[in-house]
Amino acid sequence: MKAITCLITCLISIQVISQERNYGGLSVGDIVPDIKIDGLINYKLGAVKISDFKGKLLVLDFWATWCSPCIASFKKLDSLQKMFGGKILILPVSYERKDFVTAFLKRMNKVIGLLPATITEDVQLSKLFPHTSLPHYVWIDGNRKIIAITEGTAVTEKNINATLSGKDPVYALKKDEMRKLMKTPAFISVVQVKSDDTVFMEKLNNDELIIQTTLTNYVEGFTAGATFPDSTYFSIRNASIAHLYKLALFGNDYRKIANNFSVQSDITDSALYTYIMGVYPSGRRINSGLESLAWSKENAYCYASKLPAELSKERFNIMLQDINRYFGVKLGVVGGIEKRNKKYLALIRIEKDDLLKSKGSSKIEESDKFFVLKIQNKTISSLIDQLQLPLQGSPPIIDETNYKDPVDIELNCKLSNINELNKALAKYGLQLVEKEKLMDVGVIKMK
Repeated sequence: MKAITCLITCLISIQVISQERNYGGLSVGDIVPDIKIDGLINYKLGAVKISDFKGKLLVLDFWATWCSPCIASFKKLDSLQKMFGGKILILPVSYERKDFVTAFLKRMNKVIGLLPATITEDVQLSKLFPHTSLPHYVWIDGNRKIIAITEGTAVTEKNINATLSGKDPVYALKKDEMRKLMKTPAFISVVQVKSDDTVFMEKLNNDELIIQTTLTNYVEGFTAGATFPDSTYFSIRNASIAHLYKLALFGNDYRKIANNFSVQSDITDSALYTYIMGVYPSGRRINSGLESLAWSKENAYCYASKLPAELSKERFNIMLQDINRYFGVKLGVVGGIEKRNKKYLALIRIEKDDLLKSKGSSKIEESDKFFVLKIQNKTISSLIDQLQLPLQGSPPIIDETNYKDPVDIELNCKLSNINELNKALAKYGLQLVEKEKLMDVGVIKMK
């Protein structure tokens, strides 16, 4: 279910790694301890202390190799760094392995000609500045005082100029609530018990609880996403109505969720469309972290289901009945599966010779944005799974190769560009071809 958890999230989130040092989370106005930071790459020193940047504006840029907005911001941050020279240092910070980040940035440099310095294998800074979403920026003045914690839209020439000149910059502060969701049900059932005129709440035991489904509004502190610890329980948190319907309609076929099978809407009212779909009718997404958070607080929902094992196969059908019942009354809408003509990308073979067959070595499945995808001794379905994120926004990919044996495939190209991708796939006798056919489509429409 990893693909479901990844692709139905509305916000990018990471699990904050446990830390060795016992510093608490810091806030705006606090002084940063003068800690030593190791693991720098592409910098003149391999280790620094916070005091080394005395007299400069230091902006820590928490990022990860899987975070597309983080990577897209590197060019802008590099331009700002050059614009202000020695007055400012924008320093990326990654929790990922040093060798992994080094290789990733080398590949990125070949594509965009940029090799930023970064801290790797970070533990201390993530403890000092806990966060649940990326990108995450911490502004520290020349005396180690925290002056702001923001998202990326705040890091602008105007705001840096204002900060350096002692004026008030214009940005919203970012604060991530740090709640850890347990694998046990997020919403539990209790009974009121009265004893000697005292009323208290007593949790029902699992063997007393037969069926529980819960639908709530946005819950503060939960990162958007889904949890599937076993076949009897699942939850989806702080998701758009469209994401709820996507899980309810396609939950029994996770490849349709992973494979860009979106739910579409026939609703013509623009305000209702945005409320349900989480995007504007023009197709513009709610991309800004703070904009997305504000939208979610007003429009997102959580759903959880705890069922006995004998009903586990019906869990998504029960979910569909629940949300159709509620949103049918509240909004006058209903969701279901319909047969409609839909465009898709067919993965086909263009060569009679077998250029795919694996040599039988160890199993490998890995990819990153700049720009390597490697499948070794795995099936074609693994290739399709790995192409989903780079091709988000494209039609779904459907395997029409009829190839069943394990394959070895290595692609070195911009994975989000169909033309470049097809040039790389041609080496293996494969192509992605846009087609259209009648298929199952998730549809939300007025009752």
